[in-house]
Amino acid sequence: MIKNNYDVIIIGAGPAGSTTARYINPEKNNIKTLIIDRKKEIGKPVQCGEAISKISEWKKIIPEYYVIDDLFNLPKNVIAHEIKETTWISPYQTHWRFETPGYILFRDLFDKHLTKLAIQNGAEIKLDTSVKSIKDRNTVITTNGNFTGKVIVGADGPQTVVAKSSGFKTPDDILPLSACVFSIVKGDFNDHIKRIYYGKRFAGGYAWLFPKGNSANIGMGTQWIHKISIKDTFNKFLKELGVSTKDILYNGGGLIPMGGPIPRLVIDNVLIVGDAAGMVFPSNGGGIIPAMIAGKECGNTIANYFNKGISLDSYEKHWRKIFENIFNESLNQKNRYIWMTNHNLIFEILFRIFRKKLISFGTYFP
Repeated sequence: MIKNNYDVIIIGAGPAGSTTARYINPEKNNIKTLIIDRKKEIGKPVQCGEAISKISEWKKIIPEYYVIDDLFNLPKNVIAHEIKETTWISPYQTHWRFETPGYILFRDLFDKHLTKLAIQNGAEIKLDTSVKSIKDRNTVITTNGNFTGKVIVGADGPQTVVAKSSGFKTPDDILPLSACVFSIVKGDFNDHIKRIYYGKRFAGGYAWLFPKGNSANIGMGTQWIHKISIKDTFNKFLKELGVSTKDILYNGGGLIPMGGPIPRLVIDNVLIVGDAAGMVFPSNGGGIIPAMIAGKECGNTIANYFNKGISLDSYEKHWRKIFENIFNESLNQKNRYIWMTNHNLIFEILFRIFRKKLISFGTYFP
């Protein structure tokens, strides 16, 4: 049993979990750290649209004092395609184009890169291991035995076992989880324009086409799963784009927390990060970079907790100082957006009249 004792156990090896481990810096700080993930291979299956904005865009909304450059030092192999602009397409096929510098990722390679950084800094990792529950706030019950940790981090997605087992509200307690589906489609997608499609048929969500060069990530998300058949709606959308089944390389999907952050991020020795904490922009479902920033804050806090006796609660204080106002505005935007997109004609008229104002939605980007 001694070998299964750790200072820190992180559940989930996505961007939030791996970044937390990286910034704990286990080897340098002599903090024995384990990452547990249910997947057999890091990054697979892919479950999102794979888009992020460039650091220049993030610096427009993140407080000036906060340094994020280290999070954007990405190897070339994880970037599928550069994005220069976004085009919004209304239900009446009106197009609005605006500048949005960013990237479409190879999400599986991106996740592998982040996990590699964590391992290089001294973290251990155990794959193909599902967490059943957290017992007594220190014991992680898994399909491959029990592990004990002085600090537990829940980075296990919107259906988080860690939060449910540890007295936290979960994203699903705030708002029922939304859903997305997507396909990786082969073809000539070498322009540098993201396309976002709006309309009542997407039930409070939107559809997208994100170019990746020789392929594209095409998908849709909906906030009200019960109002439509997401599969039928998406298949019809693919047909409209001229996508045939023989062009589809991969089908995927997942659940998205769209209600904003949970009320508490820390209880005693348990900390929640990323999708498990609802750290996804409600206005558009983007959560990769917020998860990484939360991971950085969480990892730094844990390192300081062990080495300097700083309270674990400082993680939540720091995160809210950076993001609370941003997320509140994103949630307000989402509520306005849902009303608009439930009425196609009203949506069209408002976009024609208030085009520049409504483009502010683009501030809260994936």
